[in-house]
Amino acid sequence: MDTTAGKHAGDRGDQAGRPASRIKIGHPWLPPLAITTLALALRIYQLGTESLWIDEGYSIEDARNLNFRLGVQDVRPLYNIILSLWLHLGESEFVLRLPAALLGATAVLAVYLLGRRIASERAGLFAAGLMAVSPLHVNHSQEVRMYSLVTLLVLLAMYEFFLFLSARRTSHLAGCLVFTALSIATFPPAALLILVQSLAVLRGTPRWALRNWFIAQVLLLAPCIPLFLRTVEASKYLAPEAGTGPSALDAVRITGSFSLLASGPAGSMTWYAFSAYTFGSLALIAFGFVQMQRRRDSQARPYLILLIWLVIPLALTAELARITGAQWLPRYVIYTSPAYFLLLGLSIHTLPGAKLKYMAAAAILILPVAKLGRYYQRPTRPEWREAVRLIERNEQPGDVIAIYRPGNGCVFRYYYRGKQPWQEVGWPKLQKKRPWTEERVAGVIGDLPLRYRRVWLVMSQYDPKAPRAMERYISGKYKLLEKHSYAEIEMILFERRTPGLERPSHDAAGMGSFPAASQPHRIPLPERTAFRQHHNLKLGT
Repeated sequence: MDTTAGKHAGDRGDQAGRPASRIKIGHPWLPPLAITTLALALRIYQLGTESLWIDEGYSIEDARNLNFRLGVQDVRPLYNIILSLWLHLGESEFVLRLPAALLGATAVLAVYLLGRRIASERAGLFAAGLMAVSPLHVNHSQEVRMYSLVTLLVLLAMYEFFLFLSARRTSHLAGCLVFTALSIATFPPAALLILVQSLAVLRGTPRWALRNWFIAQVLLLAPCIPLFLRTVEASKYLAPEAGTGPSALDAVRITGSFSLLASGPAGSMTWYAFSAYTFGSLALIAFGFVQMQRRRDSQARPYLILLIWLVIPLALTAELARITGAQWLPRYVIYTSPAYFLLLGLSIHTLPGAKLKYMAAAAILILPVAKLGRYYQRPTRPEWREAVRLIERNEQPGDVIAIYRPGNGCVFRYYYRGKQPWQEVGWPKLQKKRPWTEERVAGVIGDLPLRYRRVWLVMSQYDPKAPRAMERYISGKYKLLEKHSYAEIEMILFERRTPGLERPSHDAAGMGSFPAASQPHRIPLPERTAFRQHHNLKLGT
């Protein structure tokens, strides 16, 4: 097409005294690309500012030991493989977190494409905009974890699923199965997506298509069974107590976390604002569902599928948490959040009048934007980098570093470049809430052999009452030298004056000798176990 013709025609219109025809500026892809660019900018901003935290340490350890260990922790092989390859590009915080940021921004574009496919351009743009500024998604796109990857893979699986429902093509069925399998290999609880899809495909699908669908589901599930078993085993291993899972109200309130990340302390203004936002959003979704059923809207079926996508994983994951005692956290169901965002976009479309639609959209977006501003202003991860630097500057020969609780050693190993031995203390399982008695504190500190005089006790991801109980016990038994506090980290340096305590010998041989090498090392488990047995200290502290 000759674009100069339009230009000359416009010129002739002006010469004739008539207004020139309106020229459209822009392109239909500009809004989604602008939102995706905003999402990427928000995820890269301050990407390497904060230190790594315990879960990121687990990811790095699993990626480094990919070829040498198969245990209950290896329940997300796809992400570990990707991270193990990415480690060759660098190991700074920024580089390690960059894949999650890129995947998170791509997921924003994917939710727009899905919304445009099943509903409308505006619904897709709203869902993408809400996901772009969601503090929950920004947070998990700024850490070395698999949550942005599984969200993207689930979105791609659902996109192919909707194409299969409309076109009944084998290529779309294959695409849906591939992306679903990849999402399970990234995060096994995403297997609940199979149930969502199977429930949705029952209605209005020809018998031959149903037969192909369920045969494909059996073929998909068979190789995933080992992942399921390891996930259940890991949940039981880490769970503090069975039967203490979330209530029905907790399962409902977690939808607010998809937009706002956290609710704040109960009874606070933040908590009330969170509750109002959550139940207001759910009321809007319920209104939209009723309106579509009344109008027999063509979008009623996609709306119902989105509801199934949101409700089924939330309900079953909450029940699994109750049975196993596993933690109930928004990130464990983050792959259902796109359904929540799309439901809000569709529901706004059912409101009468353009003015009311814009007001509802603004009301839903304004609080996540405000929470996102606070997210950047306040550190959300432990300041391991600063804490470890303090130890490195002030450590002395003969010191030992105790890391509480187990798991934090992965992060400590990443930052520590000193020369003193260190070990994790406590019990690796998450403990149910119980008083911090002297016996319990003694059981934690009792992990340390007596031959080390000065002890750096570093506490992170702990029971809030732990630091005060530790300090009280140490002040009564030993000489407290220093205390230091960082975000999410408390440190106590104390000196033990035990009768018969000997200085560590660099020439001694056998278990209990101070290592001749200058490199930091973890104290061997047999020595710690023998110490506990000698002092009659109980495990499980």
